[in-house]
Amino acid sequence: MKKKILFSVDNLQVGGVQHVTLDAANLLQNAGYETHVLNYDCKNNFYHTSVPLVQQPMTPLKISGKILRKLLHLIFPKYVKDNVEYFFYKELKRNHYDIVILNPPFFLYLNHLKAIFPATRFYMWMHNNFDIYQNDVSYFGNRFDELIKNVSSADGIICLEPYTASKWRKYNDNVTVIHNPATIANANKIANLDLKIICFTGRLSLRQKGLDYLVDIAAALPETWKISIAGSGPDEKRFLDLIAEKGLENKFIMCGPLTGENLINHYLNSSIFILPSRWEGMPLVSIEAMSVGLPVISFDIPAMQEVTAHGMYGLMAKGDDVQDFRNKLCQLIHSRDLREQYSALSLERVKMFSPEVIAKDWENLINN
Repeated sequence: MKKKILFSVDNLQVGGVQHVTLDAANLLQNAGYETHVLNYDCKNNFYHTSVPLVQQPMTPLKISGKILRKLLHLIFPKYVKDNVEYFFYKELKRNHYDIVILNPPFFLYLNHLKAIFPATRFYMWMHNNFDIYQNDVSYFGNRFDELIKNVSSADGIICLEPYTASKWRKYNDNVTVIHNPATIANANKIANLDLKIICFTGRLSLRQKGLDYLVDIAAALPETWKISIAGSGPDEKRFLDLIAEKGLENKFIMCGPLTGENLINHYLNSSIFILPSRWEGMPLVSIEAMSVGLPVISFDIPAMQEVTAHGMYGLMAKGDDVQDFRNKLCQLIHSRDLREQYSALSLERVKMFSPEVIAKDWENLINN
């Protein structure tokens, strides 16, 4: 009998975690598993899926109940669950799941839920670099000891690349690497390598995505080249202000968040993909870009070391060295032959991230 699986997300707004969670849930549903996605905040869903969603409609009564529970949790934290954990608890009590995949917002509930539902296997899906979870206060930097307690008792840890997996193995023996899948439906179309357009796709988070680096890179572009930006995020205004400060408005094409055919065309109508991120888990956007034969340039962060096989399938600049990044970008800009070479390498490498390969990895995890 196929196992019943629950994935968890805190929302379905624009984001890599949301995208790949739905991709994984869909792969397992297509393989015959009974798969559901728990979506805590059902407002402004950007993504849609055929996988059944567990959501809580916000009626006036529900809103009043959430406000009351929040107040009671603040007063009696040991005795009253917060709203997120309570929602999770109610769903697990209502429906039996063999396996639950926890995304980062839910990590610190694992020990509580595991104690109540011992027959369920709980996995933690690490979407980011280990060092960020440990050191960055906007992730778990100020609660890392608490995170470790939950990691140690999880039934397994899912990582996107080997560096992060090696770090988590110090705290849990059952660590698995499963890559993000290339699920963009491009109908075997290949990017136009003659266009003087460089594309970037991602959440507009200034520090993580290196948007300040992106502005510096744009300042050194040849006159006729531009950067097309697909995405939105919390630092969009700061990014636009940086562009304006440098007088580079004519160097950027702001497309907003894109999906479906619009996203595919964003890649197809470019000749180079760049990712100046300071850190990543494993950026799905780089795999999407490679699936249409775009040459890829990034800094040599662990995630992109895995995507490019340490530079065999893409150009990698030394960490935080913007001048080195510019130099490698110029190599591609001034040589169509080099763009063709790395385009072919991208198409070869992306086979490693095909849905068929990744689905088997998920099935191995579920069935072991």
